[in-house]
Amino acid sequence: MDLITISEIIGAKMHSGVGAEETSLVHGHYDIECRDSEGNLLWSDGFDNVVTISGKNELLVSGVYALTSYMGLISSISFSAVSGTDTMTSHGGWLEASSTNAPGYGATRPAVAWSATPTAAQLVSSAATYVASGASGTIEGAFIVTGTGASATVGTTTGVLFSAGAMTTPQPVVNGNTVTMTYTLNLT
Repeated sequence: MDLITISEIIGAKMHSGVGAEETSLVHGHYDIECRDSEGNLLWSDGFDNVVTISGKNELLVSGVYALTSYMGLISSISFSAVSGTDTMTSHGGWLEASSTNAPGYGATRPAVAWSATPTAAQLVSSAATYVASGASGTIEGAFIVTGTGASATVGTTTGVLFSAGAMTTPQPVVNGNTVTMTYTLNLT
């Protein structure tokens, strides 16, 4: 019986020039707008995000349709940056917008329902809506928490931080404003 070592296999592969390689990138984009109590547009923004390492792993294991997902807003309080290494339990550069970190929008994060498109993209089937309540504040960005441990409760740190992104320009929100947001995930 002939045995071949791993180094011989690697060497043969490297020298033969035979093989196929494919690279896939995962990236997403948030679109967000704010309206006053009469429905007048106050501001809008679109921004790309970081799909976290844990988010990519979750996507590979579960697939986007199987994921329970919620969208949250990032407050400008103590904001410095979002990072690909952020997790729900450890994201030192930002805080979730809440009654403690204005602007608050209630106690529940909007759920994400994914829709297929004819391209290699997944998008949220309807916009997430947030009604500012309590103290006025500034929105710095947004995030998506997903997976079996994901919670709709604002401030919880369970689940997988799928993505997080910072707006082009932080924007103010006052009590009574309505913020709507969509998200598109592209696999290229």
